[in-house]
Amino acid sequence: MRKMKDQREAPNRRSGGSVAITARLAGRQLRIEVTDDGVGLPVNWRIENISGLGLRVTRERLEALYPPMGERFMIRRRGGGGTELIIQIPMQRTGTEVDGSQL
Repeated sequence: MRKMKDQREAPNRRSGGSVAITARLAGRQLRIEVTDDGVGLPVNWRIENISGLGLRVTRERLEALYPPMGERFMIRRRGGGGTELIIQIPMQRTGTEVDGSQL
């Protein structure tokens, strides 16, 4: 259903688009970014109004595990089209080294 809607809203698109997923350490946080170049979010879109479970459950789990929520879960329209989702998870010091850097 969503694919058909995208094709209606972006009739000149010749491919299925692209999705990029990146994860990196940013200070003491793991930053996960998911971006796409689709039609983007509707103008009045709000996460509180979604009917699906995926985004809502992800947000609720992050809130439960890492309060206060702040900017740990962000979803927004990208300037050039598409959508961007950012999840930031605090890293705890374990004494384990990753790539020569101690966490």
